[in-house]
Amino acid sequence: MPEHSPCNAAYENCTGLIDNDNDGAYVFEDCDDADASIYTNAPELCDGLDNDCDGQADEDAPLLTVYLDLDGDGYGTDASQMSICPAPPGYVTSGGDCDDDDVTIHPDSDDVCDDVDNDCDGQLDEDGPIWFYDLDGDGFGIPETTMVACTQPMGFAPFVGDCDDQNNAVNPGTSELCDGIDNNCDGDVDENAVIPTATAPAIALMVVPTIH
Repeated sequence: MPEHSPCNAAYENCTGLIDNDNDGAYVFEDCDDADASIYTNAPELCDGLDNDCDGQADEDAPLLTVYLDLDGDGYGTDASQMSICPAPPGYVTSGGDCDDDDVTIHPDSDDVCDDVDNDCDGQLDEDGPIWFYDLDGDGFGIPETTMVACTQPMGFAPFVGDCDDQNNAVNPGTSELCDGIDNNCDGDVDENAVIPTATAPAIALMVVPTIH
C-alpha cells in the first residue's frame, strides 16, 4: 500500500486528490478505486483480479490448494487435491469429503443416526443412542458393556443400573421387598419394605356332647 496518508471525503480531500476506497492510493494510481485490495503495487492475489494494476490478473499470485467437488456441496475429496491458480471450474478450497456423490455428506454435515458417516469423521452414528447389555431381559442393563446403535440391538436395554443381571426381579424399576435383597438396586437392603403382618393360626374346636 502507498506510504502517503489519505485525507478523504466522498469526492475530495485536503490535497484535492480523491481516494474513494481509502486504500491509500489516489485515483490516478488506483485501477479500481472502489476496491481497497486493488491499487498500484498491491500484493497480487489468486482471485481473478488485477490487484496490482499492472494489466494482468493472478500473475505470480500464491497458488491455491483446491479439491474437486463433484456433488457441489462445497467440499472436495482429499485425493483430488491440487495447487493451482486460478482454480479450475468445479474445484473448491475445502477438502475432507468422504462421499463426493452425496451432497448431504461432508465435514460440516450433522451426524444422523442412519449407519452412515454423515460428517466424515471416520465414525458411524457416534451421537446415536447408547444401549446396555441386559442378560436377564428385565429392561435394565449393566454399564460395563454398551453399544451405540440406531435401533435396539438384541440382548440390550435402553436403561442402566441393574445390580443383578441374572435375576429379572432385581432392577431399579422393582419395588423393595422385605427379603434381605436389594431389589431396587439403590444400594440399600429392605429399606421402606412392607413387612408382612403375621397371622395367628386358626384353632379348631371340637364340641363333645354331654351324656346324661
